[in-house]
Amino acid sequence: MKLPTLDAHTFSCTLPSSGKNITMRPYLVREEKLLLMAQASDNYDDHVSAIAQIITNCTNGEINPKQVPYFDIEYLLLQLRSHSVGEISSPLYVCHNKPNKDEVECGHQTPVKVNLTEIPVTGLNQPAEKFVIKLSDQYTLHLRYPTVYTVHKLTMAVVNKNVMSHNFFMEAICDLFATLESHVDGKIYEFEEFTTVEKMEFLESLSTRNYEELVKFLDIMPTVEKSIQFTCEKCQFEHSITLTGVTDFLD
Repeated sequence: MKLPTLDAHTFSCTLPSSGKNITMRPYLVREEKLLLMAQASDNYDDHVSAIAQIITNCTNGEINPKQVPYFDIEYLLLQLRSHSVGEISSPLYVCHNKPNKDEVECGHQTPVKVNLTEIPVTGLNQPAEKFVIKLSDQYTLHLRYPTVYTVHKLTMAVVNKNVMSHNFFMEAICDLFATLESHVDGKIYEFEEFTTVEKMEFLESLSTRNYEELVKFLDIMPTVEKSIQFTCEKCQFEHSITLTGVTDFLD
């Protein structure tokens, strides 16, 4: 006789990038196992693979981590945490206050209670021209937001202090390409149809000014963010901090 499979409850969630309503379920023991294995690994590839698998599983394949913006993934992870473990998270924050003007910081770690259901995505209302780079009179490049895989490449570019760092960064920039519009014949080139090598060759053909515009585009990426106030339990100093990015909110 086969054991029954328990049905998990579902909940609705709205994607910040599109306003689309999707159905999710909390993560289960199998997803928690993925998280624990990723946390125990020193391989950053394991981290991003675990995140992608959890999002795919808990949305029943409705969300493709390779296509949606990274801030959607951040937001969905916080929603999953709130429905799977609890709405309140208590990350620890170190007090950097110097009591009595002493040179030594307080250093006490205070748990800060954060309601994960109240965390917004900031920076969403970007003007359309921010996604367009005019390369010449003949061509216009249209951009898209980074995915979780793009952010992973950017992280690897920071972690690796060698020639691979440059390669990771260049590949991440290529991931920003959505379409290339020709004003000569009206043709639209979809970058998803081209290989990484072909996109890298295209990137290397751009002017330094165009390249700088691409790098600046990363600065406008929306993210989960919230300003909070808390009082140090030890020295009673009142802090005002801004939590940015999914890891800032998790305990």
